[in-house]
Amino acid sequence: AGGFANSGQVCISLQRLYVHKAVAKEFTKRFVEETKKLKVGNPLEKDCDVGPMIELKEAERAEAWVKE
Repeated sequence: AGGFANSGQVCISLQRLYVHKAVAKEFTKRFVEETKKLKVGNPLEKDCDVGPMIELKEAERAEAWVKE
């Protein structure tokens, strides 16, 4: 679950992931493939992997991390 648990809104969740440059391209390819499989939706549904962000500023913060 790592950074995806509770939509990444846990103070101890994964915030950065360091990957050696020798495997970075392959890692990124696989990581993107796997994250595309996550179901975003209502957290009350059993098959939901990622629910909504608690507020707009949290969504903006997560977006800034992605853009880094």
